[in-house]
Formats: sequence, C-alpha cells, structure tokens
Amino acid sequence: MRAELGRQVGELARGLNPGGEIVEARSLEERAEVTQRLIREGHSIIYEAAFLAEELFAQVDILFRVADGWVIREVKSSKTVSDDHLFYVAFQVLVAEKSGLEIASAQIATISRDAPMIEGAAVSQLFSITDAIEKIRELIPQIESEIKELKNQIESGGAVQILAGKHCDSDCPFTNHCFAGFEDDDLMFVPGIVKKRFDDLQSRGIRRLSELPYDETLPPTSEFVRNAFASGEVPWVSPNLKQELERIQFPAVFLDFETARPMFPLDPGFKGGELIVFQWSAHVLSEPGGHLAHFEYIDLESANPHPRCVDELNVILAGAGSVIHYSGFERTVLRDLDKRGVFGAKELLSRFEECAVDLQDYFKQQVYHPAFRGKSSIKVVLPIMVPGLSYDDLEVKGGGVAEMSYILARQGILAGDELAQRRNALLKYCERDTLAMVKLYEVLAELANRN
Repeated sequence: MRAELGRQVGELARGLNPGGEIVEARSLEERAEVTQRLIREGHSIIYEAAFLAEELFAQVDILFRVADGWVIREVKSSKTVSDDHLFYVAFQVLVAEKSGLEIASAQIATISRDAPMIEGAAVSQLFSITDAIEKIRELIPQIESEIKELKNQIESGGAVQILAGKHCDSDCPFTNHCFAGFEDDDLMFVPGIVKKRFDDLQSRGIRRLSELPYDETLPPTSEFVRNAFASGEVPWVSPNLKQELERIQFPAVFLDFETARPMFPLDPGFKGGELIVFQWSAHVLSEPGGHLAHFEYIDLESANPHPRCVDELNVILAGAGSVIHYSGFERTVLRDLDKRGVFGAKELLSRFEECAVDLQDYFKQQVYHPAFRGKSSIKVVLPIMVPGLSYDDLEVKGGGVAEMSYILARQGILAGDELAQRRNALLKYCERDTLAMVKLYEVLAELANRN
C-alpha cells in the first residue's frame, strides 16, 4: 500500500520535468544499458535512469540535462529532507559520475508543507525542491570510504559479525531472525536500558538479567521486568493487579480509532498531513462477565467524516463508566478533533478524560510474560495472553494498510467491488482491536482473582 502511494507521488513529480523517457528494462545491466543509450541519443529527460559502475548500482527518479551537465532529482514522500535522503542521493551522484556522467546538481523533491489539493493545482505548487549538491559533495568521501571497507571485507572473507543489539533499527525486517536465538531475559528486551548503558553492561560481559549483579540499579521500567523474571512465575502478576483493575467502572467501552494523514489534501477544508478520523470500533461490556455489544463507524466516501463520527461516538460514550483504550493514541485523536473545533468534540474529549483507562499500562506495570520480550503492543501481547486470537486471519492486519485504504478510496483508486471488500476488511480489523481489548481485560481479571 505504501509502495503504491510512493509510486503515485513519483509519477506526479514527473510533471516537474514533463516529456521524459522512462527506463523499463528488467535486469540491472539492461537498465544501465538503456539509460546510456537514451543519453547517447540526445534525450534530455529520463525517468528511472540507472547506473552501474564498479559493482555499484543506483537508480534515480528524474535525470535531466542542463547547460553544464546533468541534474539528479530524487522524489521523497515526505515534507522534510532527512540525513538518510542526503546519503541516498550522494550515493546516486557517486555512481552516476563513476559511469561517466557529469553531474551539475542534485536535488531532493519533497511534498510542499502547504501543498493544495492535487486536483486543479500546478505541479510546482505540490513540491518543494532542495538543491543539496554542496552537502552531497561533502558526504561522497565518507561513502567512498565505507564502500572500500565493505569491499575489503567481502574480498578477504573477514566480514565483522555484529551481534544484534540496541543499535538495531526497530523497523528492520530481519529483527525476528536476528533475535530468535536470544534468551527471553536478554538485556536487549529490557525496557528502560538505553544504548549507552546496554553497551557498558555488554562490555562487562553482562548480557542477561540473570547475569546482572543484585546491587546493579535499574530504572523502574527495567526493575519491573527484573522482578518478573526473579519471581519465576509465568506470567508474573503484580499483587496490586486486583486493586488496579478496580479503576475500571461499568459499563466499560473499549474504543479504537483508525485514522489517516494524507500528504496532499484530499478534500476542501483539510491540509496535507492533517489527521482524518474515518473509523472507530467500540465494544461495550455491561459488567464483568456480562452482556457484550459492538458498535462501529466507517466513512470512506464523505469529504468530511468528522461530524457524524463525533455525533455517533458521543452517544456511545454518554453512559460509559470507563473508556478503555490501548496506548495514548485515542487521547491524541480526540484532542486533535477538539483543537480543530469539530462540533461535539469538546464534550467527547471531556467524557474521555474523565474515565479513560489505558489497558496497555497493565502490561507495562502489572503483568509480564517472558515471551513479551520487553514489548507491550497489543499485537505482541494478544496471541501470548489469549492463545488462538491474533490478527493473522485478517485481510487488513495493521494501521498502515488501513490508512492507505482510506487514501486510495478517497482518490477513487479503490472503488466498486474492491472498495466494498476493503470496507468489510477494515471493519473486521478495527473490530478485532476492541475485541482483543475485551479478551485481554478478561484475562487480567482472571489473573487478579487467582492471587
């Protein structure tokens, strides 16, 4: 889904340099060959130009000729230029020049902070262009040095094995693979231990909680996990759990939102990057072990889904003893709606603030299972605490897909039977979020009654 959005933005940005030739060959070698042929033939604008030199490959979104050479223009689906963007384009410049091209400038096209709706706008209004060639020239020697080091390691067979740790990016797709062999009490999975402290302990030969001296002080969030392991109980349950659960009053409303932040405004009255609330699910539990009812809202068609969204949710929350949510996101959403003056949002936020209970806090402070490995997100906790219930059977499994579904629906890309199918999948996904909270509450209540 995000790849589709990136593709759309990339194609839209071609309007900054219209009339170019696109490189569509399959293999890396063919792409580089087609690019060189187009250059020789005198084409002045090339999309997806590719370069292969000294075993290095780079491909750029837009390449165009100017009086004193060529300009690389890379398009990013963001509103700011990051260091990663600069390194990425610096590598492109390096490989292009090694291929014999004279690069006069390198630019990064980002989405304009004040971008209007795409329909009826000039392409130049949609993007901001940053000329980054000076910063990029400064980065190229560093990149060359790193490439040389990597090649030496490959050729010598002496590549350094780096143990997974706090330096690892949480978005890395290989984390599950790299951490699979770690013990559950590895310090890597202990919240509250920052990288500097982690590296210090590792340098002292301490990698697990079981190896940590008893008198070694830890932050409170880390002590919570240490106490859990020291107890030998699985899961470990705080003696205060029953008392903490008494905060929840009935009827209890378990609430979850789905939202989007389109980079470009989709409708009049909105700005690019503004939060749009297009869906919610609410399970209402009359009392512990009592009647469970489900209510839901979704709007993928309206220019402004907020008025009805707020109206219908106000009815649900009016008689709530507690509003149960997971993490602070729901509070953020309601505060945003109130700040923007949506009618009824102030009352909704006030009711929420009066009786909100964050269910995630119980898995940060009251209950711990070694299989959590320091995490407390609902997608981690649910299948461990409620075996057999997860998100694996759903078509939509995450908020990112939900967000992209809304954007594509408002753009008309999702339509007809496909839109109807996706709507149904979104309803099931959001419903699963609140049902998961109900089931987790029931497990917490059961654990509290055992102690």
